[in-house]
Amino acid sequence: MNSITGTALFAIIGAVAATQLLSHANWASLGSRPAPAPVIRQAEVVVPPPSVPEGVTATLRADSSGNFMGHATIDGSDVAVMIDTGASFVALTHHDAVRLGIAPAPGDYNLAMSTANGRSYAALIHLDSIEIGQVRIEDVPAIVAQPRALGRTLIGMNFLRRLRKFQVQGNRLELTQ
Repeated sequence: MNSITGTALFAIIGAVAATQLLSHANWASLGSRPAPAPVIRQAEVVVPPPSVPEGVTATLRADSSGNFMGHATIDGSDVAVMIDTGASFVALTHHDAVRLGIAPAPGDYNLAMSTANGRSYAALIHLDSIEIGQVRIEDVPAIVAQPRALGRTLIGMNFLRRLRKFQVQGNRLELTQ
């Protein structure tokens, strides 16, 4: 076999292979149909988000003044809280923040706040998680009130908006994830 014939043979074999991969229908014109060429498909890998239990509900009962008080686990520690739909953010008392190991420096209290008690300043922080019953929200921005500026830690709307729903029925507040 000379080099010209060998080159032509390789060219023909290459063309046949390319034809087989590109168009299975072209083989019909040759009179016989080879075994189907392997089909190469792009695989899509779907990674589900971290498991968040859906439909989990926590219920709080109103106290004698109509406020929804309870306990939350904030970054692993138990904290007495009040649900406050009038609060834009989760707001920690200075005392609770220190108990959680969060100690803003005096210069960190630079976020001006208008509250029912007047104008105040708070420090912006970040919490890993807040749990009320089995309802758990992670990655929660929050504020720390200046010392003696807040009587109780508040669970505000930035937590509540991340729930599937929250509703008041009689003297009960249901938080549903």
